[in-house]
Amino acid sequence: MEALFIALVSLFFALFWAAVSLQRRKALRLWRKNLFHLDGVVDRPGVYPEIEQAASRHWWSEPRPSRRAGPPEG
Repeated sequence: MEALFIALVSLFFALFWAAVSLQRRKALRLWRKNLFHLDGVVDRPGVYPEIEQAASRHWWSEPRPSRRAGPPEG
């Protein structure tokens, strides 16, 4: 009986954190979309997309998620 209780509590926590993770990804995607939109309004050349496109041309210079201009697309 205790094993079943522990399994159900573990399942609940796993589902909870999966839902939190999905909401975080949606929020980051929305933030990134707004960042690129505002970059286009404030800075006409669009620095963020230009930097990411230039860096992703070569596999060795592709920006890591921690070094990108914005959060990673999801």
